[in-house]
Amino acid sequence: MPNWKIEYYVTRSGDCPVRTFFDSLSNEEFVRLNSKIQLLQELGANLRRPHADLLRDKIYELRARDRKKAHSVLLFR
Repeated sequence: MPNWKIEYYVTRSGDCPVRTFFDSLSNEEFVRLNSKIQLLQELGANLRRPHADLLRDKIYELRARDRKKAHSVLLFR
């Protein structure tokens, strides 16, 4: 199965909100979320709970949790 292409939203001014969010994370948090992104790249729309879930109308939530925090990134198909 081919990998899915992950594209990050970039504003007209060239800012990338997801990258800014990644920069705000601790190394441990980033590693955890990045592992979920890698799963998403491998499985695409087949990735489901507890890693991702359909919220509504082609909007998905990618989830990364530990004992202290939960992080979510919205995905669009």
